[in-house]
Amino acid sequence: YLLSRCTRLEIFISRFLSAYFLIAMGIVLACLASTIISLDNDNRELNETITYALQSLSLVLLYTLPYVAFMSIISAFMSSALGTILMGFCIYLMTFVFIIYWNGDYPSISYLLPNTFKDDLIGIASNDSAVAIPGILAMTSIYLSIAWIIFRKRNI
Repeated sequence: YLLSRCTRLEIFISRFLSAYFLIAMGIVLACLASTIISLDNDNRELNETITYALQSLSLVLLYTLPYVAFMSIISAFMSSALGTILMGFCIYLMTFVFIIYWNGDYPSISYLLPNTFKDDLIGIASNDSAVAIPGILAMTSIYLSIAWIIFRKRNI
């Protein structure tokens, strides 16, 4: 009762951020564990290992953004958590099969899913990430816009 009233946009943003931060905490814990294992087993300097861990962590956290935004579309459409999980898996799989089937005729169709940017994001060349990072952020924005349109129309 002490909180002010929230708008639908605030509820939508908080749902997205809470889902993202929950996944991000799991990724951070996995990165911390792998860094500790690497420090124990590899013969690398501390500075080099920490730098690599932070770079890997930031790329994985960035790569996770469009997936959470994709699931926000499904979550805004569905009314239950289990239905969201099942429907998200089915839609992702159907979209993936659709991309494989039509990729020869329409190569740009592969940009419907975020995994298109994976090779560019982890690529060695510096110009690869210059394409992947804006692409991932644009895809996240598009997914969130679609999710917001659906969420705005539905009752909570």
